[in-house]
Amino acid sequence: MAELKSMQPVNELQTMRVEMMKLSIDADVVIDLHCDMDAALHLFTAQPDIGGTAQELAADLGVAATMYNEPYAQSLTFSGVNGSLWPRLAERFPAAAIPQACFSTTLELRGQHEVTHALGAADARNLYRYLVRRGVIAGRAAALPRLKSAPTPISGMDVGYCPRNGYLTYHAPAGARVKKGDAICDIIDPADPRGAAARTPMRARTDGILFSRKRNGALAWPGAVAFRIAGAKPLAHRKGMSGLDD
Repeated sequence: MAELKSMQPVNELQTMRVEMMKLSIDADVVIDLHCDMDAALHLFTAQPDIGGTAQELAADLGVAATMYNEPYAQSLTFSGVNGSLWPRLAERFPAAAIPQACFSTTLELRGQHEVTHALGAADARNLYRYLVRRGVIAGRAAALPRLKSAPTPISGMDVGYCPRNGYLTYHAPAGARVKKGDAICDIIDPADPRGAAARTPMRARTDGILFSRKRNGALAWPGAVAFRIAGAKPLAHRKGMSGLDD
């Protein structure tokens, strides 16, 4: 905390980041809430937390895909900084046997347009149940729901990069289970008059859960991310990559 108090931010963004770290640095649980473009409920965490804590949260909230960094997040995101602090210290001072003192996760609450009273009420109820289970709120938690899917490594996350310009139309909704080779979406070139030949299919490179995609009609350009699939097997083209490469 003394290090944070000594920092002198030079702009509003840095000020916000420092203040957020002051509020979270001593927390036992850090849940960074976000939403994606068009997505199923999913979360990112680190390998040390995958044994129980992350799976409890995933089960309580009904998360479709749970992904973990190995051994911890390398990118300096908000949840990554909070969660990776302790394993970094443990690596530096092995004799001290420093435990994983903070469970930190990025929780993506579906897509930007999925805003309803029903979803809000369900998410609040499920998150409340998890906080009771952790002892943050007094009470007796209900039975832990069944986990929807097994956690998978970030190295197994297939990311679909657009090879050309056009606009996107999808064959599968967010949350669908797909197989390697399945067509996930097409890039349509509106200037190409050849009908079906104007479509460039993008295919899955792993079996898994299509947890994130764009909306139909979204623009595509070379290198743009069209989708993400949570797969169990590490992929050669994802070695050393994080979840923040778009």
